[in-house]
This record gives sequence, C-alpha cells and structure tokens, in this order.
Amino acid sequence: RSYRFRVLAFSFTLVSFSVGGLIPNMENILKTAGFARAEVVALVTLIGLSVTAGRLVGGWLIDRLWAPGVACVMIGLPALACYLLASSELSVSAARGAIVMIGIAAGVEYDLMAFLVARYFGMKSYGAIYGAQYGFFALGAGLAPVVFGRAFDNTGNYNSVLLLSAVFLIVGAASLLALGRYRSFSNKPLQA
Repeated sequence: RSYRFRVLAFSFTLVSFSVGGLIPNMENILKTAGFARAEVVALVTLIGLSVTAGRLVGGWLIDRLWAPGVACVMIGLPALACYLLASSELSVSAARGAIVMIGIAAGVEYDLMAFLVARYFGMKSYGAIYGAQYGFFALGAGLAPVVFGRAFDNTGNYNSVLLLSAVFLIVGAASLLALGRYRSFSNKPLQA
C-alpha cells in the first residue's frame, strides 16, 4: 500500500526494460553502427567485466551512501550510453564507454532492488515484497527484447528505442529519489 512500493515497481520496470533490451541486442546494435565483427566481439566482452565492476562498486557505495542517490547516478548514466549508441558517428571509444556504463547499471540493479526492499520495507515480509518487485522487473526485462526487435524490423535501426530507453533510464533513476529517508524498524525481541 505504500507509495514506495509503487515507486520501486515503476522505476525498476523502466530500468529493467532499458538494460534488458540493450544487452541482448548489443551485438546487433554495434553491427548496425558499422563495426567489424572483430570489433564487435572485443566490445561485447566488456559487458561481463563492467557488470562485475558495477556489482562490486555499487555494493560498496550503497553500504556507505544513500542508496537512491547512488542509484540515480549509476542507473541514470546509461542514458548517455543510449544517446551515444544512437549517434550516427559512433566511435570505438564511445562504444566502449557506452558498454561500460550499461554493464555497470546491469551489475548494480538486482542488488540495489534487494537492498532497497530491505531498507524501506524491513524483513518481516521481505520475500513477498521482493518477489512482487522482481515480477515488475521481469516484466520490463521480458518485454524489452521484443520491443527492441520490432523497432529494428520497422526502421532498420535501433535509434528510436535507444532514445526511448534513455528517457526510461533517466525517469526510472530519478524516481528513486522520491523514496526519501530510510525507514527504521523496531528490533523488539519476540515474547513467548
């Protein structure tokens, strides 16, 4: 019933749509931009490395700083990546930077969702709340590849869906700022 539940559901649906569409289509996005096969292979390998970096750096930061603020930056930055990937003048270094930004967001998103559910809803019904949030996350991630594919089939490029994803990432990341301060939960011992 909390507005925070709706904020999380809204945000992670948008974010998972964007990241969930970008990663499986990255090879074709780069091919469409004119990169040679060897360049595509070298660039796509950066996804795994940057996901790992995002998980480590993101976890370290959300343990020390206000998690919605960290999320706003780490999840909002890939909006720039979408803009770069939609550019008609995409260089190897710009593609590399874009892929790293996307990978970092992919690395932090799952962990961030779990952390935010615990901080704003506590542990009493954690499994049910996290499961529901994951359902919204899966909805966005599941629809994205289809939408990305249709956009490519209709236009011959990914530009429109990349720009849509940029907007979704900015709105999704910024909406997390509405969560406010962490909630505190009493740790009263159970009485027999």
